[in-house]
Amino acid sequence: MDIIQQIVFWSFVPSFVTKNTLMAYHYVACRKNTPQQHDPRYKRHYNRAYAIIVTAYLVFTIMQAERNLPANFYNLLNVGIGPYFDQRKLRASYKALSLQYHPDKSGNHNLENVYIMIRQGYDTLKNPLLRQAYDKLGMEAFQCSYCKTERDFLHEAIRNWMTFYAVTAGVSTFFSAIGRMDFGRYWRFSGLLAIAAIEAAWLFSSTDVFPYILPWRTVSQKIQLLRQFFITVSIAISQIGPILFPVDKRPIRQVILDLEQKIDMQTRQAVSFFADAFLPFQNDPKAAGKLQRNMEIRAVHTDSVNTAALSSRNGVSNGTTAVSHSSEE
Repeated sequence: MDIIQQIVFWSFVPSFVTKNTLMAYHYVACRKNTPQQHDPRYKRHYNRAYAIIVTAYLVFTIMQAERNLPANFYNLLNVGIGPYFDQRKLRASYKALSLQYHPDKSGNHNLENVYIMIRQGYDTLKNPLLRQAYDKLGMEAFQCSYCKTERDFLHEAIRNWMTFYAVTAGVSTFFSAIGRMDFGRYWRFSGLLAIAAIEAAWLFSSTDVFPYILPWRTVSQKIQLLRQFFITVSIAISQIGPILFPVDKRPIRQVILDLEQKIDMQTRQAVSFFADAFLPFQNDPKAAGKLQRNMEIRAVHTDSVNTAALSSRNGVSNGTTAVSHSSEE
């Protein structure tokens, strides 16, 4: 439901915010000469404001998505992720945090939930199988009742992967069909295939394929951010794309008719210019005859030059063919 909620939100809120922002701007900046909605200046201001608001909200949404991710077990126990993980540091950190947050030792029973998370994190990270499952599935690894082996966890990850991309492709196709996300359809589906391939590489690899990107996040958290990034960018492009790159939505028949009218107009103009060029010779038969002879001479000369060039080209081609045959012999 998250993708549907975002599409619905992006379909109405940016235009609402833009109209009110533009109203306030016109009231402050150009109160005496406020452009009306049918004015081209108003449309230009609206397009600029809309693009700025959508871009700003896009950046805010991506940054907020990263900040809203909860701390993982590695952050909670203050140990490194991936190649920086150390079992000895895990045990030492767990002992120190147990003394600090254990309800019986700290005397503060409000910290019981924190201690339970610390204990669960320690039990997960000290077990290589659970640690790898947690890296790829996150907290969903503990919700899989049948997962006992690495193959089981991988099957669960693949099932989640297929479900997400099937639903996302279906929703994108539906909104494209009704015209809500028609702009950039090719690049949107290309991007969907690209991030599906990246996520598959994460799932089938024993290590993080991009360890230096957000190194404090697990693979499952990076996958969440990647999905959020794709959904948000796709919706934002469908909103500001038609404004930055307008598309002619006229029927193809109308486009052809307009093109025929333009060609007809250009033809009439060319005939008119040609007639105007020969107008001075209309009442002077001697000059007209001289012009006609000169044009005939030029036509013959041009034809002979073209014939010679064609013969020369054919001769070079035949010579090259003969040389190649002789070299083969």
